Amino acid sequence: MTLSVIIPCLNEALTIGILLEALLKQVSAEDEIIVVDGGSTDQTCKVVRQFEKVKLVEASRQGRALQLNEGADIAKGVLFLFIHADSGLPDQALCALKKKMRDPAYIGGSFQLRFDQNTILYSFLSRLANSNRLIASFGDQGLFLRRDVFLQAGGYREIPIMEDVDMVRRLSRIGKLIKIPPPLTTSTRRFRNNGLVFQLLINFLLLLGFYLGFPPSSLKMFYPDKSSSAR
Repeated sequence: MTLSVIIPCLNEALTIGILLEALLKQVSAEDEIIVVDGGSTDQTCKVVRQFEKVKLVEASRQGRALQLNEGADIAKGVLFLFIHADSGLPDQALCALKKKMRDPAYIGGSFQLRFDQNTILYSFLSRLANSNRLIASFGDQGLFLRRDVFLQAGGYREIPIMEDVDMVRRLSRIGKLIKIPPPLTTSTRRFRNNGLVFQLLINFLLLLGFYLGFPPSSLKMFYPDKSSSAR
């Protein structure tokens, strides 16, 4: 099955090259990698252009959901993988994805997660994220699914925040999702910059607000876009 890897990014010059190198070691000749930039002001696009086999799309509009949809619009794969630019991709991850998606019992899923710092609290958060529950599924775990399922779901809802939570919630109504090893590694930079307890509280309140029906545009004010300069 052919795979299209779609990466939304904004000011990720320090991280995007690492992810692209890892992906290029695992994709087949028929697969593709698409980076959709949301208007970076650093060297992100310059870094991406160094990888000849990677397609760079400079998004016509800003916003992660918009970028994800623009990438999907030009993607040719039977399978889609949406992954964050600061994710660490382990060996054999794409092989495990394709193997799992041969099982018709699942319409899609995500990877297990670990943080780039190994402390007791981060390990606890990883275990929580790895539970196969709707409330513990976010974009930093990657999201893979079949093209036809993505179209059936109507793509990402173009909201400024919680597009990943919204998508997973809608997908769960269509069919069964699964979390698979090996785990992706995600950055703790937002926790380090804002303080672990404070960021956990913000994340909880944002999720609660979303499920209670608060407008995503209002919630977005409390979760500004991160940038490579924040590392």
